[in-house]
Amino acid sequence: MNVTILDQINSYDKLKKRFVFAIPFLFLIPHFEAAYALILGIFVGNIPTLRKHIPNTISVSTLLKYSVILMGFGMQLAPMIQVSKDGFIFTAITITSALILGKILGKLLGVDKEISFLVSCGTAICGGSAIAAAASATNAKTHNISISLGIIFLLNSIALLIFPSIGHFWGMSQTQFGYFSALAIHDTTSVVGACSSYGEQALQMGTMLKCARALWIIPLTISVVIMHKNDTIKDNKSKGKRAWPVFILFFIGAIILVELFPQWKATFDHLYWGGKKIMLYAIFITGLGINKGLIQHQGTKPLWLGVLLWVILITLSFYITLFHVR
Repeated sequence: MNVTILDQINSYDKLKKRFVFAIPFLFLIPHFEAAYALILGIFVGNIPTLRKHIPNTISVSTLLKYSVILMGFGMQLAPMIQVSKDGFIFTAITITSALILGKILGKLLGVDKEISFLVSCGTAICGGSAIAAAASATNAKTHNISISLGIIFLLNSIALLIFPSIGHFWGMSQTQFGYFSALAIHDTTSVVGACSSYGEQALQMGTMLKCARALWIIPLTISVVIMHKNDTIKDNKSKGKRAWPVFILFFIGAIILVELFPQWKATFDHLYWGGKKIMLYAIFITGLGINKGLIQHQGTKPLWLGVLLWVILITLSFYITLFHVR
């Protein structure tokens, strides 16, 4: 082969390596959303010459655990407990309904059990964070995490567009819209986005209630481990051992530290920021596994599950908001 052609190939290969090396720095850009990270992962994952340059030295599960722990530093316990008391019944109803209906609909549609569970968790509690915690506790398959996150982020994007219009059409007050968004929208960032365009009071109420819902990650994760107590642990072939989610204890510890040492707020804010960036990279890695073959294998059933479950949750949240929130 001509030396000039070899030089061009090597130069092109170096360019691709630099592009892949620069990817993590993209996540440092302000307002770089999780949906963008997923799309970027799908793009890179479907180009073999780029995909081969992605290091695979750390698992998605590990990244998700670190991100959940660090995001605990962004939660303020006292106000969240107060909001949780005020909206406890509504929150419990919507979360329980989503988890139960998700299991039922998943069976009826013939969706993979793991995908059905992850989508239900993401819909019930707080989108990507809940999927991260549930996936880490169950050692979920990477491609199932990818599909579940993809569905949740797609619906989150739709929520940003349609929820303010729903609120205005039905004449919801600022408080009502905050409740409605926090109960019906999957991810905290999307709740913030929708509420910020509706009003300051809606933003405060929606953000606090959604953060309070995130605390349900703790009982969810512990329950998941108990339900999977007889599963075989991947790293330990002996049956019957429980993969207790030690990371959730660190998550709780982070929340407690924020409460005990308010003078360290600046440091905690940086740690929380780091957790969100690690989450973006984890989402990018999961996106690498989404390809045409996987979509053809799973079909559109997981998407229909996510849509149907979300429509039911929106309807339930709408009823609660209009008739029980002033």
